[in-house]
Amino acid sequence: MGYTCNLTIQYDANGGSGAPGRQIITSQNVTTFPKTITTTLRSGIPTRSGYDFLGWAISSSASSAVYSAGGQYSHTFPYNTGGNQSYTETLYAVWSQKHYVVSYRKGTYGTGIGADDIKYGGVDLTLRGRIFTRSGYNQTGWSVNADGSGYSYGLGGKYTANAQITLYPYWSIIKSTISSVTDSVPADGTTQGTVSINRPNSNFTHTVTISLGTRSAEYTNVGTSLTFTIPSAWLDQIPSATSAVATVSLKTYNNGYQVGTPDTKSFVVTVPDSVVPTISLTGSNQSNNSTVSGWDILLQGYSQIALTAMVAAGNGASVASIAFSGEGVSQIGAGTTVTSELLTSAGSKTWTAIVTDSRGRTATATLTRTVHEYYPTAILAFSAFRSTSEGNASPSGGQYITASGNYSFASCDGHNSASVKKIEYKLRTDMSWTQGEGSAESGTVYTFGTISLLYIYDVRMTVTDALGSSAAYTVNVASVRGVSFGLNGRCARFGGPVQYDDRFECDWDMQVDGQVEMPLFLQTGVVASENIASGTAKTIDIEFETEFATQPYVAVSIMSPQTTGLDACAVTAWNITKSGFSARLINGYEATRQLGICWIATARKNTKVAIITQPIDQSADIGDRVTFAVEAVNATAYQWYYRTTSSGEWTAISGDSAKLAQYTFIVDSTNVGYQYKCVVSNSKGSVDSDVVEVSAIIL
Repeated sequence: MGYTCNLTIQYDANGGSGAPGRQIITSQNVTTFPKTITTTLRSGIPTRSGYDFLGWAISSSASSAVYSAGGQYSHTFPYNTGGNQSYTETLYAVWSQKHYVVSYRKGTYGTGIGADDIKYGGVDLTLRGRIFTRSGYNQTGWSVNADGSGYSYGLGGKYTANAQITLYPYWSIIKSTISSVTDSVPADGTTQGTVSINRPNSNFTHTVTISLGTRSAEYTNVGTSLTFTIPSAWLDQIPSATSAVATVSLKTYNNGYQVGTPDTKSFVVTVPDSVVPTISLTGSNQSNNSTVSGWDILLQGYSQIALTAMVAAGNGASVASIAFSGEGVSQIGAGTTVTSELLTSAGSKTWTAIVTDSRGRTATATLTRTVHEYYPTAILAFSAFRSTSEGNASPSGGQYITASGNYSFASCDGHNSASVKKIEYKLRTDMSWTQGEGSAESGTVYTFGTISLLYIYDVRMTVTDALGSSAAYTVNVASVRGVSFGLNGRCARFGGPVQYDDRFECDWDMQVDGQVEMPLFLQTGVVASENIASGTAKTIDIEFETEFATQPYVAVSIMSPQTTGLDACAVTAWNITKSGFSARLINGYEATRQLGICWIATARKNTKVAIITQPIDQSADIGDRVTFAVEAVNATAYQWYYRTTSSGEWTAISGDSAKLAQYTFIVDSTNVGYQYKCVVSNSKGSVDSDVVEVSAIIL
C-alpha cells in the first residue's frame, strides 16, 4: 500500500484581472520517492489595461516569465519518511507595460520644431503647451487635423487613450480687446467717457455697444478708441439708486467677418448730484366758523391750515414719501395734502414739507403764516353817576345818567368789531333794561336819562364782538340821599352811589355806638385844571403827598369843589396806585371853564378773599371753546387747576390765561371729562372754587 501526493496550483493576476481557476493534481499509491508530478498549466490568460501578458512566475515582482500559459509545470515530492504529502504553488502573472508615441507636428500653417512624447498604457499623459506659432493667431489647443481645424485637446490637457497619435496646433485668431474704460460717467448727456481698444491688426474694425438695463447705444467702424456720453434719459434705468453698472461690449471684424467672441468690460453710471426731487408748499385757511372763514385769516382757536405739496421726483425716479411737520401737523406718507389740527396758539408759524424720492434724495419747502391772536371780549373799566343833562355830576339833584367804560376785544388782523356795544339802565327792581346808548365807544362819556331822584338804578355796559364773545359790567346809581348797595352784597353807601367794594360809606353825619375800623392812612387834596373848552375833557395825573405803603387797597373819593371857587365837573378816577391816580375832567358847560375837584384817598387793611359766583359745568362739541369763570372779592391772584379723574391729583394749568378770573380753552378728545377748579387768593389766604367739568355733547 502506497502514499498519496496532492499538488495544488493557484493563479494570481498580479494587478490584472481574469486569472484562471486553481488546479489540483493527486497521485495515489505512490511507493517510490522522490516522486515528480508534471502537469499542463491552464491556457487561459489574465488581462491588464496598458500591459502585455508575458507568462507566469513564482514571484509577484518578477520581470520575466518562467512558465507560459498552457505550458508544463513539474514538482518533485521528496523522500517520504511516512505519511501523505501536499504542496501548493502560486503562479503570478508577469506584465510588460505598453507604450505609445504621441507626436507633435506644426501642421499646415505652423512654425516651429515638433516633438514626441511616450504615453504608457494605463497612465494619462499631460500634453504639451504652446510650442508652435502663426502670424495673427494664437495656438489655443491641439487638433488631430493637419490644418488645425477641429479642437481636440487643450494645451496641457490629458491624453488618456492607449494608442499612438499625432497632434497639430489648433489656431485661434487674435481678436481686439478693451484695454480700459472710464470708471464712472454721470448720466447728464455732456460728460464724456472713453473706451480704449488694444487692436492687434490694423485691418480690424470694431463695433462698440454700451448698454444699461434696457437702454443701449451702438457705435460702428471704431478704431482704437471711442468717446461717448450717457443721455439723461437713461436715468429711468436707475430708479432706486444713485448709480448702476453699465457694460461695454467690443466686437472685432476682419474684412467684414467677426473675429472671435465679443470682449466686455463694465463701468459705473451715476445719477448727477443735481438730479433731485422738487417741491413747493401752499396753504389755505380753513375754519368751521363762517365769519372767520370770510375773513380768510388764520385765527387762534378757530382756524386750521390745509397744506398742499406740489412734488416731482428726480429724473427717472418716483416719489417715495412726503413728510409734513409744523404747528398741529405730523404726517408721513404718499399723500400730498394734510389739514392741521385746530391752531390753539398765536404768532408766526412755519410748516415744513420734505419729499423723498426712490433714490433717497430729498427736497424741502416751508410755508410761514401768522396765526392771529384771539381772546375773549373784556370790559376793563365802567362807571356811572347822576348828572345834569350836560353831563355834570349832580349827586343830589341829577336826573340823568353819565357813564363811560373802557373795553377791549381781539383785533383779528383788523377784521373783528363790536357787534354789540351798548349801555343800558333800569330800576333796581325792574327785569327789563332801557337802552341809554346803542353804540358806546370805549373811553367815550355818554349822558342819557331821565331818571327819578327816588330810586336806585342799575347801569350796565354790554360788549359783544363779531364772533359772539360777550362781556357785561353793571354798576348802580343811588337815589338822592338814599341808600345804595353793591352788587356783591358786601358794600353800602348812605347818601350816594356805592363807589368801592367791601366797605361801608356814608355822606351823612352819623353816630356810631360800636367799634369802627378807621383807615390806616388818609390824604386829601383839591385840584384845579387849566381852562377847558366846552364839550371837551382833560386828563390830569395827581400824586399823593406821601406814598401809601399798602396797595392795591387804596381808595379815592372825588367830590365837587363846593368852596373852592372852581366849577364842578363830571370826573372819573382810575389808575389808582399807592403813589397817585389819574382823573378825567369833562367840561359839560356851554363855555370854557376852569374846573376842579376835591379828593380823599384812604388805605385800609386787607380783607379775606371770598368767591361770590362759582363756575358751572359745561357741555360742548369737540372743537368748541368753553369758559369757566369765578367772581371774587379781595382777590389778588387766580390759578386754575385740572385733574383727569375725580380721585386724581390736581395739576396747575400753565400760562397767563390760567391766572385770570375766567379760563377759556378748546375742547378736544383728551380733556373731555377732566375736572377743573380755581384757587383764588390774596395775602390773607386762599379759597377753592367748586369743582366743575366739561362733557361732550352726544347727538
